[in-house]
Amino acid sequence: KLKAPFKKIVEQDTQTSLMKPNSVVICNRWFTAAHIDYYIAMPLKTDLIALADTNDIHQYAWINTKRKTLLPGDDAYCIVSSENYFNVPETYGPLFQTILPPEIIEQQRAGVTCRKFYVYRLKNYKEKL
Repeated sequence: KLKAPFKKIVEQDTQTSLMKPNSVVICNRWFTAAHIDYYIAMPLKTDLIALADTNDIHQYAWINTKRKTLLPGDDAYCIVSSENYFNVPETYGPLFQTILPPEIIEQQRAGVTCRKFYVYRLKNYKEKL
């Protein structure tokens, strides 16, 4: 159920020029990347790049070679769940010029929030350190 609200964010960001068209989604762990890739990125025809140490991204180190390469100036989204939260500005801050505060998408079950997804906008990729 995250795909529709994420799609809306991407469309609005592109229309208002907040984010560049065809911005990728980045993840820092293979397990999270696999889920976001399958349920969100692929259906929306968006590239997902796992951006972390090979020990954390496993097979995505090779999958990344078949996908879009982040170039200086590119923008990216980072989707983080409340279950597997990590500090996006601390992790990716050295790689991007600006990281905007996240949009928060709540997932509910039986009318109760069971988890949150934080959608970060990372602007102007510098280079991999």
